[in-house]
Amino acid sequence: MRALTFYQPFASLIICGAKGFETRYHAPPRKMIGERFAIHAAKREPHTTIDFDDVTRREIEYQLKVHGQPVIDDLPLGVVLGAAVVVAAYRCGSRVQGRNGPMFEVLSYLCKNILTDEKPRFLPIDRMGDYSPGRWAWKLEDVKALDQPVPAIGRRGWWQWEPPA
Repeated sequence: MRALTFYQPFASLIICGAKGFETRYHAPPRKMIGERFAIHAAKREPHTTIDFDDVTRREIEYQLKVHGQPVIDDLPLGVVLGAAVVVAAYRCGSRVQGRNGPMFEVLSYLCKNILTDEKPRFLPIDRMGDYSPGRWAWKLEDVKALDQPVPAIGRRGWWQWEPPA
């Protein structure tokens, strides 16, 4: 199974269902759209990799608490937590204020192995991603947590992980 390493708290936020988009500077590989992949929590401590502003930190801590997860400093590290499917990826455009909060204009999207420039639409922004123009928001669905985290050494980029028998 292919795997991708995420820093904490983002790995746990994805697994618990609080983070539906992963934002990156690049689109996922086309062959990974629709494919299940393992979500690995990096071994690095969260506070050494990300400098959260106070509002973002409070939102993250709130989401972790609501979803029954440990506080940021107690999240599991160096383990595979579960798996998800990238169902689509959206290239971020300008930000607008929608009825239910901030949104980003979709410039193009990758879905079912086709990159298109169809009529732009808008999707919601959360505080747990960087939706700057030009970045990509990967839509993650069908998230399934493992019963117990499995220790694993992560890598940069996509890598191969063999689930224990």
